[in-house]
Amino acid sequence: MKYITTVILLLCLFSAFAQKKPSANPDSIKLRSLQKLVDQFKYKSPAKATAYAQQGLALAVKTNNKLAIGKFYGFLGDISSGQQKFAEAIAYYRRDLNLAREQYDSVRMINAYVGTGLVYQNQADFLSSMRSLFSALSISESMKKRPRSDLIYVNIASVFLNENNSAKAIEYINKALKMGNTGYIAKAKAYELYGVINQNTQKFPEAKSWFTKALKIYQHTKDSIGQATMYCQLAASYGSSYPEDTASIHYCFLARSIWDKIYPLNFYSVMNQFNIAANYWDLTGTIDTLKGIKNRKALKAAMVAKADSAFNNTLMYSRKALNKTFTIMTLDSLASVQAYEGKYKNALQNIRSLEKLKDSIYSQKDKNKISDIESDREIALRNKQLEINKLQIANEHKQTIFLTVGLILLLLIASLIFSQSRQRKKANTSLSALNSQLTTANVQLDKANKIKIKFLGILNHDLRGPVAGYLNFIRLQRDDPDMLAPHAAERFAARSEKVAENLLEKMEDLLLWSKDQMENFTPQPAHVAVKELFEYIARSMVTATGINVNFSQPDGMQLLTDENYLKTIMHNLTGNAQKALKNTPNAAIEWKAWEKDGITYFSVTDNGPGATQQQFAPLYNKEAPIGIKSGLGLHIVRDMAHAINCKVTAVTNPGQGVSIMLEFENMAR
Repeated sequence: MKYITTVILLLCLFSAFAQKKPSANPDSIKLRSLQKLVDQFKYKSPAKATAYAQQGLALAVKTNNKLAIGKFYGFLGDISSGQQKFAEAIAYYRRDLNLAREQYDSVRMINAYVGTGLVYQNQADFLSSMRSLFSALSISESMKKRPRSDLIYVNIASVFLNENNSAKAIEYINKALKMGNTGYIAKAKAYELYGVINQNTQKFPEAKSWFTKALKIYQHTKDSIGQATMYCQLAASYGSSYPEDTASIHYCFLARSIWDKIYPLNFYSVMNQFNIAANYWDLTGTIDTLKGIKNRKALKAAMVAKADSAFNNTLMYSRKALNKTFTIMTLDSLASVQAYEGKYKNALQNIRSLEKLKDSIYSQKDKNKISDIESDREIALRNKQLEINKLQIANEHKQTIFLTVGLILLLLIASLIFSQSRQRKKANTSLSALNSQLTTANVQLDKANKIKIKFLGILNHDLRGPVAGYLNFIRLQRDDPDMLAPHAAERFAARSEKVAENLLEKMEDLLLWSKDQMENFTPQPAHVAVKELFEYIARSMVTATGINVNFSQPDGMQLLTDENYLKTIMHNLTGNAQKALKNTPNAAIEWKAWEKDGITYFSVTDNGPGATQQQFAPLYNKEAPIGIKSGLGLHIVRDMAHAINCKVTAVTNPGQGVSIMLEFENMAR
């Protein structure tokens, strides 16, 4: 075959930015417009794209928009890479990479590493290219959706192919194609690489088939850069005799019509220049085989001269583009032409330059280092898996401990509830006996029985939340123990211990109250320090993370009321506020106490999503339905507030929170 074929993939990658909500800020609107303009012109008019990118970068710096700054650095890196301005491209990609690290933007980090790897490939620095690509692959594989992995695989395959390691190239091509979300660029490039592998082994029909498949993908997606690339590859897959050489020339000129308008120094543009020169050189041999040609000798000399000129032109472009690969190929072909022309001195000089350049690129030392990079990565992956296995074993051990402690706690709670149930049955029996003896006693016992039932409802209501929370934690440990990092698991274990202690304290308070109230379920007014009431609420919220709780009351303020009734009311209202703030950022609850005109007031306010008056109907309507999972707390608050002469008022503000006020009248001693 007339060509020594090699390939470097030029992938068009775009830096990905986290989506932002639309903003009315004029600068933000202008930045988004400039980004769209750069996208539009990047592969149509690099000069315009560069101008828009520089304008956007200046505005982003002025407004200190670091996301946009990184975005425009990525654009400028892509454009500079396409123009073969390698030093500029590397500088832009590194700036984008540094900003992406600061912002924990993994996708942009991947893009910057891949862009850098492509620049190094263009310079035939395959060792540096592989380092950048494997850095990108490590980040991608650590993410759930593995973004850009397909593109990274085909670029790694390209490096191996340039190092004449077809087996490894095929391995990574297959990895790209086996991904469920392989993009059209990665698929087309994989087909291109298969074509090059077949072309390098002289299987030209198979090579044409793969190149044609890739060309159809680019034509379907209207990707002019991809089409131009495939025209170059197809031109190199034809023979050097008539009429195949004419087909090759046809594809060369199709490619040149695109490259000359966009990126004349692109790798494939230089490759196309080489193909044109090679076609002129091959035509010198074709002329000898054609019949009926006049002035054959003069025509052949003209073709040799054209080949000499075209190869010199290609050499100038390849050196200007810093393309060492085609510099080597052009020097080799030019030396052959010059030897044919009798310019032996020039031919010898080009051969020496060729050998020196080849030694600098294809050294065995670099090949070994490239292999070491892949081996080091595989070892790192195995070590990481071993660490994961150790963590899984440790988590399983901790899970066993948590489940055991949880089971013991649940048995304790169940025994307490059973004990309360037995006490309730005994009380019912006693009340029934007394109820049959005295009419007056019947009225009192009936009243006590109703209050007792409410008390048991309170007990169930107050215990449900903590027990349910602890059960959720146990289920989380059972179903997905890896979700929590080791330090997070320890923190949750400590918090669970605090929950258990608080739960036992609350149960003790309720049990003491039940003991006091079993004889007579009526309020027992006494002077209560407001500060102590607020401290009780603060202790009950020790596990309420993410909620800011504030208390406000005059120093030394006291209230004449039944302490246990009021604690229950305050606990229920606080619990309702906590639930309302579940998904509220900057959540806050505020308790206040004050006196005005001889009347004592309490209020609790939250900044949650608010509610409707209908939701607070149980505070005012005794006929409102009662359910175990809804409404029970408000019924309890209403009846207990009535028992201690307290008026409850709810102020609802949908979207702005809820405020509930308690107004106390003096209780008789």
